[in-house]
Amino acid sequence: MANILSEAKTISQVECLLQTLFGVIAGYNEMPLLAVMAYDRYIAICNPLRYSSLMTKMRMCILLIVPWLYSFCIAVPFLFQALSLPLCGKFIVGICCDFQAYIKLSCTNVSVNNIYETCISVIHTAMLIVVIVYSYVQIFKVCYRTSSGTKSKALNTCMTHLLLLFTYLLGGLLVFFQLRMGNVSALDFVQLFMSLLFFMIPSLFNPLIYGIRTQDIRKAIQKVITNSMLCSIVNI
Repeated sequence: MANILSEAKTISQVECLLQTLFGVIAGYNEMPLLAVMAYDRYIAICNPLRYSSLMTKMRMCILLIVPWLYSFCIAVPFLFQALSLPLCGKFIVGICCDFQAYIKLSCTNVSVNNIYETCISVIHTAMLIVVIVYSYVQIFKVCYRTSSGTKSKALNTCMTHLLLLFTYLLGGLLVFFQLRMGNVSALDFVQLFMSLLFFMIPSLFNPLIYGIRTQDIRKAIQKVITNSMLCSIVNI
């Protein structure tokens, strides 16, 4: 953010590689966490009486650590690929260093790197979506057999997670297409805008998604809206 606002938009190669590493870890960490959330909802709704025995503190710690280890293991090969490439360019189109932006600076053909990154992204997303879809199919089966009140409560609990999944996939798709637009100067603004959307969409929507279900926050938002409307009427 400081780099966007400052006049001097420079970064060293080491800092760029570190930013790329952490960016890949963060990008590949979200889906495993969403899969863990889906598994937790599956246990809570499909096996409510066994939830405490199944979701022990040790198991919860493991489920929280595994996504970070998983994303780190995916990110390390990307880092080694980036390190092995000779660089000819020095200008990155985007708001930060990422794998696609970095390898575009290379003097050599990076087709293999592009294919590798695309295959990993597709396999990673498809595999975890299968886990999430399976969890929610089982949840909806249980909800279908329960009373309307229990069904409504269960679906409301799952809605937050589904909205988070939607916002992540939307941001991910924008970045996926943005990184493959090519170095066309006329599209520089579009690429910058789409890069920014990936960071903005989850940051804007996640607090709303979580907050709107919290009664105190919901009441506070309603109060602010009501006061604004009253002030507008008084001023008229």
